[in-house]
Amino acid sequence: MSQIGARGLALAGDTATAIINYYYPGSEVMPLTDDQILRVNIGHQLTSASLKSDTAGMSLQLLSGDGTEPQFLSVLAAKDSVKLSISEKQVAITTTQVGITTILTPVDLLTIRWSGTRYLAGADSILSLTHTKKTTRYRYGQIQVKIIKDAKLGNRLAIVNQVRLHDEYLWGISEVPSSWPQAALQAQAIASRTYAIAKAVRIRTACDCHLYGSISDQTFAGYSKEGEPKFGEIWKGAVNATAGQIITFAGLPITAYFSSSSGGITETSEHAWGTATPYTQ
Repeated sequence: MSQIGARGLALAGDTATAIINYYYPGSEVMPLTDDQILRVNIGHQLTSASLKSDTAGMSLQLLSGDGTEPQFLSVLAAKDSVKLSISEKQVAITTTQVGITTILTPVDLLTIRWSGTRYLAGADSILSLTHTKKTTRYRYGQIQVKIIKDAKLGNRLAIVNQVRLHDEYLWGISEVPSSWPQAALQAQAIASRTYAIAKAVRIRTACDCHLYGSISDQTFAGYSKEGEPKFGEIWKGAVNATAGQIITFAGLPITAYFSSSSGGITETSEHAWGTATPYTQ
């Protein structure tokens, strides 16, 4: 699907389903359960990162392990911060609370939970993650951090957000402007949902994830997308209006590739990837 082309079709009066049928010929939009929990990589091959929340009344928990049998390391509040780095093969953790810095014992796997999520009750709050000079806000899920060894770079931090597909993940997908026509937004929501389902069948060892939260898969901006003034609710509306809808071919979910634009000319799937798929023009 060409996203610019989808916008043009929407402006011409086409529905989301018509746009999908145009770009994925022979496919069919069908309902499917979309409440899977996705592991989305939001920090890849990092040497350091930091976390904080300014939400009044929030609670932030640092746990050793995957959270199934909580081993509490620390409980933080608003204005407190966490710095993550590498200590050989473990995650190094430094907290700052009321101006007091504490170095915690390094762990193999760090789980981070904040209030107002499915994982921790309490006041709704936003967690900010900063790395590579960029800060992204997250409202949902829980974050896990571990060390992954890269063949060239050595030990690096991998940061993953565990979010539910049908709302927590899709509300944060930032692939097209939320000011676009509703039919184009709905077509994007259907394509993004389908793409995620196709990738959710295995966890990739290189990122400890199902999907990258970048253009390597599709851009996941977290709460920054949903929280856009005025337009964030429009995107959420497009996601909600297409709840459970995915693109299928012969009854199976497709890998719904999309791009910004093509200039009107594309390569065949067989020549591009070695396998001919009839729904990929």
